Amino acid sequence: REDAPDLVFPEVALGMSVNRFYTKTDDPWKFSKLQDLHGRRLGLVQGYIYPEFQSYIEANQDHITFVKGRLPMERLLKMLAGARIDTIFDDQNVVGYVAREQGASSHIRASGSFDVQNEVVVGLTPHDPNTLQLIRILEKGIIDMRRSGGLQKILDRYGMRDWQDVEP
Repeated sequence: REDAPDLVFPEVALGMSVNRFYTKTDDPWKFSKLQDLHGRRLGLVQGYIYPEFQSYIEANQDHITFVKGRLPMERLLKMLAGARIDTIFDDQNVVGYVAREQGASSHIRASGSFDVQNEVVVGLTPHDPNTLQLIRILEKGIIDMRRSGGLQKILDRYGMRDWQDVEP
């Protein structure tokens, strides 16, 4: 919200993003501070902003593999499996879903995070006369689906939990 102050946002978040480091299950490495990344072969999606450690990324680009194009997480997971990289950093929902789809869930593990959660929100232009109505519809829809269990049914298809229950 703070990076787009000119937009109008609903009060209800559409999700929660928690970025985590991932390694192969047999890798004992655990992240707890930036210095732990020294010597690691990190894989990231090119063009993403990782506010938790963007200055580290900019200073260490020679030691980071960036992937772009179609299906970047699929490529990162294959690179991890093939030992071309040893660490991935991305949203837990994205990594979890893609790993399940690839049958790789049992081959990776979460290996730490910055303990930061970011709400997933949609911002709408204040110049559209329908903006406030659309926001009300969106907020009511999320609240009603949560109450009825419909939201969890959708989330279950992707192996996700309701973001109100997510901890860093």
